[in-house]
Amino acid sequence: MNRKGSIYFLTLSSAALLMTMVLGLSVMIMKQRRVARAAAHVDEATICAELGIRHALYFTKEAPNWRSLLTSGSWLDSIPNGPAIYNVTGIDTIDGNLQDSSSDPVQLTCTATVGNVQRTLRLQTEQPPSILLNYAVAAGGNINIAGTGKIIGNATSNGNIVKTVLNTLIVGDAEAAGTVPTTSGITGAVLQNGEAKSFPDPQSIIDYYIARATVIGYIDRMDGVLLSPTNNPFGPVNADGLYVIDCANQPFLIKNCRIVGTLILKKAISNDSNSKVEQGVNWRPARPDYPALIIDGGSYNIFADRDLQELNEGVDMSLPGEPGFGNVGEIYPNEIKGTIYCVGNLNVGEVSVIKGSTIVTGSITISDNASATHDTVVVDNPQMQFRDSYLAPVANSWQEVMPVN
Repeated sequence: MNRKGSIYFLTLSSAALLMTMVLGLSVMIMKQRRVARAAAHVDEATICAELGIRHALYFTKEAPNWRSLLTSGSWLDSIPNGPAIYNVTGIDTIDGNLQDSSSDPVQLTCTATVGNVQRTLRLQTEQPPSILLNYAVAAGGNINIAGTGKIIGNATSNGNIVKTVLNTLIVGDAEAAGTVPTTSGITGAVLQNGEAKSFPDPQSIIDYYIARATVIGYIDRMDGVLLSPTNNPFGPVNADGLYVIDCANQPFLIKNCRIVGTLILKKAISNDSNSKVEQGVNWRPARPDYPALIIDGGSYNIFADRDLQELNEGVDMSLPGEPGFGNVGEIYPNEIKGTIYCVGNLNVGEVSVIKGSTIVTGSITISDNASATHDTVVVDNPQMQFRDSYLAPVANSWQEVMPVN
């Protein structure tokens, strides 16, 4: 009886121990499954949060006018993706207004939810500077080089690049959506029948600068004067040296001037002997992130042929703080430094010297002894509004903004 009782007790004890082990194992398995499910949800939510941000980035590539379609705030709301749901906001971190400037960065934030797990990722983005700023000359039409004209830097054309004689030069690459019939005198690579380049939206550029410019009433010429942030012989000054003249399809002459600022010429005509830049001119923008010259419609001619001498004009063209300020006697080199942007056609001749980036939506002719040289200052200080249309991530700016559950 004692032996039977001992076996019975052992059996019960073993069964109880086995049940305890099974229950313990079951609890452990259930915990592991819950942990695994939670971990899977964390992964799914994190992946989905990144997906939501990439969804927003993709939209800006597919809709170049996205700034006019969206507002600073909610962009995507309760978008399902498998077991997840995500929301995306896009915030203009400068002034909360997406429409006013393509140079304003946008902060994208996406919150994704899977089950009880939520993940939020954030990315700083911006419209990258236009690739055209990397070229000495970029044209929507043809690039024509004649005489002993030179391009020092890379050139790109959505038409043809035509060198009319052998002693014209391109010291760099020549890229054309059309053809490059004469390749001699080109020191870099030659690409023909390539893909056309995308140009920034002209209207957004024009609207941005005109909205900030001081108006100069129409005059037919600007002769022997200094135009700068501190000096405007024709009216009030502009702190950024930004001025606009509406030529209304009439001629406009610039000669023997020093310009430290940005001049916008609206509807200037080229088919007039008095519609051009000529003789001595020394020109640079007052701000490195502003262009030197904007030509809004029509065409224009740049035919400078000499250095600018104050004694010849009897005018002190030095800025306050510069050597020579208060005296007449300085000599300024014949050059235009910075970006020239022309909505239309541009003719550059005589011995005009351009250093920066020349971008024309139409065709450009560089003739005589004129030269257009690329200056990296326009890349280091991207011109306001000269941006590609889409948003791109800012390097090393991905960030998780909510703690792990």
